Amino acid sequence: MIERIESHHETFERSQDQSETVRRATFMVAGFAALLSVPLAGVAGTIGVISLAAVACVAVLVSVVYWRRMESARKREAAALAEAGAHSYLGFHLQRVNSLLSSDTGRRRLIAAAEEHRDAAQRWAALAGSVDVEWADTNHQEISAAAKLRQEVHPAVGEVDHHALDDTAATAHAVVTHLGNLRNLATSGESFPALFDEPFANIESGVLPALLEVMVRGSEHQQIILLTDSPSVTAWAQLEEMTGALSIIEPTAILSATANSL
Repeated sequence: MIERIESHHETFERSQDQSETVRRATFMVAGFAALLSVPLAGVAGTIGVISLAAVACVAVLVSVVYWRRMESARKREAAALAEAGAHSYLGFHLQRVNSLLSSDTGRRRLIAAAEEHRDAAQRWAALAGSVDVEWADTNHQEISAAAKLRQEVHPAVGEVDHHALDDTAATAHAVVTHLGNLRNLATSGESFPALFDEPFANIESGVLPALLEVMVRGSEHQQIILLTDSPSVTAWAQLEEMTGALSIIEPTAILSATANSL
């Protein structure tokens, strides 16, 4: 019942705003048409006056249509309020508040709910600062994925430099986002290969394996090509090649093959 009343009231307020906006606009159109009819009568004659009169009539009809929509929404809201025993929307909410305060039990529940809400709001502010709760709930999956990715690139040992960790997490997020964009680039669902040229040149060696693992997991869905001359990346890739997770193509092998062909 409450949801139905709230829905009808929201519809009524929306239609009321639309009706008021259209009423002002059509009033201006009809007024201009009336003012222009006098000079236009001397220039275009009866045809010009009839055209302006038609414009004014159409404006009035549009205004009437929106007014009838508003009245229809008002009647539906009034019918829903009558079923709840209330004569107005404000009276309906006052009736609900009075019913909550009419007994000690209801009053205690209301006070307890207010205290819990205030405590929850304070804890949320301490945890997330000025981040809106509804925005966080709407983007829950993206936030959870970013937090999981940050945890994956967190160094396992040693002291943590939070600024460096933020930069590393941002780099990992950029890589994942770029791979996702390439996967969704083609309209036919075809995945485009991703080419990276020394993307982790300034990354600390402690978090480098975690970032490279992110790319290995991404290669399960698309081809990834990583160009590097880093000894750390090369050593890591040689170990991963043993597991079959990736393949290494070295410049020396390419040069040898070219020399043999010549």
